[in-house]
Amino acid sequence: MEYVKRETAISELTHHMDDILNKYNLQGVSVYEEEGEGNHYYLGYTVKKDDHVFMLNRPYIKDKDGKLGYTYSTVSISFRIECCERLNT
Repeated sequence: MEYVKRETAISELTHHMDDILNKYNLQGVSVYEEEGEGNHYYLGYTVKKDDHVFMLNRPYIKDKDGKLGYTYSTVSISFRIECCERLNT
């Protein structure tokens, strides 16, 4: 598992926001961040589509230095948005 600084993970998410906004014809997209229990941490997107708001996140493990480790790919975020689109049609 690779660990990165929190700021690096957020920068990666922010870098893709315009692409996601346009690809899925969203009304809005922003970075979602939540600290879980223990060493669990969640980063992802809050998206708005057809006046519905969805929270899409990727689980991370936070180490003692505050760096975040993950084993999930960004494909899961894309898949979840596509599922939301199908539910709303």
